[in-house]
Amino acid sequence: MKKLYVLASSVLILSAVMIFAPDAKSNQSGAVSNYSGVNAGLGTCAKSGCHTGGANTGPGNVAITSNIPAAGYTGGQVYQLNVIVTSGGSNGGVFGFAVSGAKTGTSTIAGTFANTDNNAQIRSSGQYVTHTLAGINNGGNTTAKTFVVDWTAPAAGTGAVRLFAAGNSGNNNGASTGDNIYTTTVDVPEDESTVSLDEVALQSIHVFPNPASDLVTVENFISSDWNLKVLDLTGKTMMSHNVTTQKFTLDVSELPAGMYLVEIGTNGRSVIRKIIVQ
Repeated sequence: MKKLYVLASSVLILSAVMIFAPDAKSNQSGAVSNYSGVNAGLGTCAKSGCHTGGANTGPGNVAITSNIPAAGYTGGQVYQLNVIVTSGGSNGGVFGFAVSGAKTGTSTIAGTFANTDNNAQIRSSGQYVTHTLAGINNGGNTTAKTFVVDWTAPAAGTGAVRLFAAGNSGNNNGASTGDNIYTTTVDVPEDESTVSLDEVALQSIHVFPNPASDLVTVENFISSDWNLKVLDLTGKTMMSHNVTTQKFTLDVSELPAGMYLVEIGTNGRSVIRKIIVQ
C-alpha cells in the first residue's frame, strides 16, 4: 500500500469516539453520526461532549494509506483504505476511528464505504464508517491499530475527493478525560485518463440543423453506446432513444414550437445542447 499525500486539517474534521464514558456509552459501538468536516458546524469530538481537550495535541497521530493509484481514482472502482491510529506512547488502551468523504471544496458526499470485518461498521447508507464495539481493542497492542475498510469511488466526472479521518487513542478510564483525538485529511484526485475517450466523444457531438422544423441530426464522432433524450424546459422527457451508431436522426415535427434541450449521455457522463423547434 502506498501512503497518500496527507494535508494538515485546518477545519473541523470527523469526530472520533468516546470509548467508555458512562454518559455516552453507546459511542463504544461507533462515533456520533454527522460530526465530520463535511458538516463543519457540528464541531469536533473534543467540543461535542465526547471528549475534553483539543484535537491533535497528543503524541500520536492518525493516517490513511490506500491502494488508490497516484494518478487518482477511477469512477465506481473499489479501493482499500487503512486508517492507522497511533498512540505515540500515551494512552493506547483502546482505539476508535471515523471516516467520510466529500467532493473537494464542498459538503457533497462522494463515494461510499463498506466494512471488511467486524472492526468497522457503516452509517448513513455507506456515507460514513466507524469502529464497532468489537473493534476498539487490539489484542493487547497499545501502540497502534489499523482499521481496514473498502471505499467505492464516486461516478466518473465527480472530480477530486477529500477524505476526512479521525482517530481516538483512548485511555479506557471510563470517563471523557485523558483521551487523545487526532484528525487528518487526504485529497484524492480523479484519474482523468480513464475517462478521456468519453470526454472526447461528448465534446465531439454536433446537433443540426438548428433551428429545425422536422428532422434534427445528432452526430457523435466516437462510436459507442449512448443515450439520447429531448427535454422541454421544465425537464419533462419528450423523447428517449438508446443509440449504437455515430449518427442519429430525430423527428421533431410533432413537438410544439419552442426551445428544447437535447441530452446526450454515455457511461455516466452527459452534455446538453439547446435546439429550437419552429
